[in-house]
Amino acid sequence: MNMTESRRENWLYCTYCERAFLSNSKSYCIYDNCFGNLGDIWDWEIIRNINKGYPEMPVAGREYPLYGDGRFINLRRAGYEEKAASHLRYNC
Repeated sequence: MNMTESRRENWLYCTYCERAFLSNSKSYCIYDNCFGNLGDIWDWEIIRNINKGYPEMPVAGREYPLYGDGRFINLRRAGYEEKAASHLRYNC
């Protein structure tokens, strides 16, 4: 990874307020009225894999419910258990 890639902003998602934002830091949510921090910030791609209808580039500030239409998703059955586990190990 070169310096340009390490500084590139990525779409991230806060599980606390369920909003997406551009940032290069997973330390905290950027929204003033949110207390989301380290373990609450996920890559947008993980959220899109769970919610197939979500856009590639989300609208900043818009709420995107983690489970989309309100149904429960079994992450193990969906094949995201390992991704979620590695995400939590990395971010907690």
